[in-house]
Amino acid sequence: MIKLTNILKESEGNLSYLDNKVYRKYLNVLNTKHPELQNEVKKYVYPEWGQVFEFSSSYNKIIKFFGVGFFNLDKEEISDLVFLYILNLDVKNFLTEELNVGNGLYFVTMEMAEEGFDYYTETQSVTCDECSGRASESETCSNCGGSGQIEDSDGETETCDECDGTGEEEVDCDYCSDGEYDEEINSVTKTINKWFMIMTEKPDFPQINNGSDFIENYGDKVYMFTGVRSEEQTSEWENDLSDDLEILDYDVDEINKFSIRYSIV
Repeated sequence: MIKLTNILKESEGNLSYLDNKVYRKYLNVLNTKHPELQNEVKKYVYPEWGQVFEFSSSYNKIIKFFGVGFFNLDKEEISDLVFLYILNLDVKNFLTEELNVGNGLYFVTMEMAEEGFDYYTETQSVTCDECSGRASESETCSNCGGSGQIEDSDGETETCDECDGTGEEEVDCDYCSDGEYDEEINSVTKTINKWFMIMTEKPDFPQINNGSDFIENYGDKVYMFTGVRSEEQTSEWENDLSDDLEILDYDVDEINKFSIRYSIV
């Protein structure tokens, strides 16, 4: 198995470590085995909004090629190779041609709310407030009037046999049958996407109002969407959720070895 050796240990901001003989050999083997891949990957360069490389068959083909079998590389090495490959889609001979290592590019992550809300109603069982889940309520005993005692036929005082002297009796709860009842819960959901992008220009996020503003001013500066992660925000009311295309968070870094390994694989 080929091992990575003698790779230059540069500072994290210097990407010259990517241009080494081992990586060149690996990518040349990939190009020889899969000459169709470069054109397939080009579809994700300066893409339409939302066209994500991570979800493509070509991405999976590259990951599988380097991750199993003869190569069996680790995640850091695969991340480096995928990054180097997607920046050099016109290179035919990786052994001899000049390579772009990505200096001057930026990794940008941005959390943005999708347009629209999803509404749904679900039924769930909740504990009855009236009886605290006991399915019965205490009332004044009708036999002894709450005193806990009664007189027998001889005028002697004795403990009430209906309430055992407590002065109270249990009756079925008027609001539930078994300590619970069904309640309809109305919910509103908004999807939040975290976009991972390689960009050719550093976005001035403090001057960007929302997602539409970002797309209009920087959409053509997105070299590639490398990935996206989605999660849902759920609330009872629309007003408690983010506005459409609201930018909730962002991070901008000049590309370095650590951001490559965080953002690519």
